[in-house]
Amino acid sequence: MTIIVINVFLLPNDDKGKKTELGSFKTLWKIPAIWCTSVTAFAGALALGFLDPTLSNHLKDVNSSLNPTQVGAMFLLIGGMYAISSPFWGWLADKNNATRPMIVSGFFCACVSYLLIGPSPLLHLPTELWVICIGLGCLGLSIGCGLTPAYQDMLVSAKWYGLADDMTTYSIISGQFNSVFSIGTFIGPVLGGFLVDNLTFKWAATIFGGINMALCVLFLTFSLWEFRFFKGRRPAPNTPSQVVTVLDDERAPLLGANC
Repeated sequence: MTIIVINVFLLPNDDKGKKTELGSFKTLWKIPAIWCTSVTAFAGALALGFLDPTLSNHLKDVNSSLNPTQVGAMFLLIGGMYAISSPFWGWLADKNNATRPMIVSGFFCACVSYLLIGPSPLLHLPTELWVICIGLGCLGLSIGCGLTPAYQDMLVSAKWYGLADDMTTYSIISGQFNSVFSIGTFIGPVLGGFLVDNLTFKWAATIFGGINMALCVLFLTFSLWEFRFFKGRRPAPNTPSQVVTVLDDERAPLLGANC
């Protein structure tokens, strides 16, 4: 509620009788890159949600002497590393325009992290708490690397395919990103609990590691395909579909716009 009140004073008015074109999800969904990047946002939420109902019991099985505070600290490894590293990943993606390599690298490292969290029977590692802690910390870093550039990649793709660089495009992309992320946060705990009940935590973590690796391969393949077949066919920046009209309200300073 507080943010709504603040926005009333910060956002400029559009009361000059100018017709504003609304964003179109139908147009956005025609862009292949939007779907591919949406899958990464979904998978990132899926990877984080998997641990919510399953990690606590797994830690107790590994070390029954852990108290609730120590178990909570294990969860803090994921969220803490994600929160601390996300500003850096965002700065790096914006500075180097390296959203695609960062997404691929992030989900590859997420795969390795899940194999350590199990630890996966494929690795033949000892089931020790320190191995799990390393996996949890790396997972927070890797999901931050893979998930943080996803929104920016959607914006770049939308403008590259001809959508206007304005608030309507930002709005529909924000809605798309948050929608698939929310679906992932819902399915992640459900799927994680189902796999642990029917298999074991180690194999469930291995499956989630495989999901992240499959996503890594999918996104890398799509990026190479898009570069090969669409790089030279995008509309030129000065074509009508790419021209952005800057309205007077968009030039006006935010503070004092309503005065």
